Amino acid sequence: MHRYCHVPLPSRGAEDARRLAIMRATWPEWIIRSGPMWWACLRAPLTPRERAAGLRPLIGRVSGAELAMELNAEDRAARRLAYASR
Repeated sequence: MHRYCHVPLPSRGAEDARRLAIMRATWPEWIIRSGPMWWACLRAPLTPRERAAGLRPLIGRVSGAELAMELNAEDRAARRLAYASR
């Protein structure tokens, strides 16, 4: 697990807290932290195949909305990879 996953960062209010709760419920396989930078750290290590496909174990963005977009993209890419391996 990456070191940024363990750094507690201050929240910026009720809106961020609500967004954080929704994101954590939506992507339970990620550790998600809010603050000046929003971070998502994958709980399980990626397989070599997932790494080769470009999936990432750590994503940082300046806002919760941007991080949510990236997590959606990661989720779609992971599903495509799983579908292709059937």
